[in-house]
Amino acid sequence: MKNTITALGITFLFLLFSNNAQAQFNVNTNPFWEGEIVMLDGRIKTGYIQVPAIAAEKKISYKETKGSSAESVDRKEIARIKVISENGNHFYFDNLPIGSVTKDKVSKKRYLLLTHASNNFVSFYVMSQYKVNKRSGTIDFVSSYVQGKDIPTFSYYMSKGDKTDAKLYYMTKQLGGIKKDAELHFKEDPELVKLIENKELKGDDISEIIKRFLETTQAM
Repeated sequence: MKNTITALGITFLFLLFSNNAQAQFNVNTNPFWEGEIVMLDGRIKTGYIQVPAIAAEKKISYKETKGSSAESVDRKEIARIKVISENGNHFYFDNLPIGSVTKDKVSKKRYLLLTHASNNFVSFYVMSQYKVNKRSGTIDFVSSYVQGKDIPTFSYYMSKGDKTDAKLYYMTKQLGGIKKDAELHFKEDPELVKLIENKELKGDDISEIIKRFLETTQAM
């Protein structure tokens, strides 16, 4: 049985930007970490991968060795990326189409979703901007925004079973909050659904919700 994977040390950052600064931030300045790229056709590239900066990164920079020249790998051909920080933390990005639990359609595009926690049955993801914290060797979830125009936003997804796509189960500022469609997202745990619907667990309790659901579905 696979142990629960958690991205330890991840923090959520809110950065205030002007329009120009926000565009500059989207340039990937993350370092190369040792890891592997699993392609959709099953091939595996091992070496050093530049940690993705955004979920819709078009090209992933990859080196066979630390000192070799970088080459670009088309994200559309990637299934999963694993990177290992210099202090040994493992991070996983699944490249998945996204959708809603109430609709059959999913996006034509795939997005790099950073795994927040998982077991054999379910994976939980956060989609945002990804910024390596070089001091701690972790990856921060970052939301940049322009004051007066928008607010910081993080999107939370989950994927069950064979993990062919990911469903949005909560987004900050989403109408209805975590309670929206909770009976569909967490149907395997009726007690958890009841706690959410009774507002005993809310959006601020994401970590507790994930922990409980992982425990309930661990043997599935």
